[in-house]
Amino acid sequence: MVNSMIDPIESRLLLSDPDCIDIVAKYVAFLPGRLKEIRNAIIKDDLIELKRLVHDLKGVSGGMGYPQVTELCDQLEREVQIGGVGSIKESILKLDKLNEGIRLGFTG
Repeated sequence: MVNSMIDPIESRLLLSDPDCIDIVAKYVAFLPGRLKEIRNAIIKDDLIELKRLVHDLKGVSGGMGYPQVTELCDQLEREVQIGGVGSIKESILKLDKLNEGIRLGFTG
């Protein structure tokens, strides 16, 4: 079911270089699994793993043309540093919405 409250998000990389469709498709397929890994680190209260996962996602997202994810991951890193896993619920929900927008915006 498509959520009409979530706007599609297109990759800036694809807008500038459509030949990168295969690598962006891999990112779009990778993202839900990475979000699951992030949730698992939260459940386990594993701050080291959580920081690693979020930091890696921040880097790859920028390269794939999704600066919204990069910015949110940067915010998540700061929230984890300051307040641990208890402070990031809202940001994780925003990350889920970005994931859905990316899925909706990818037409490959």
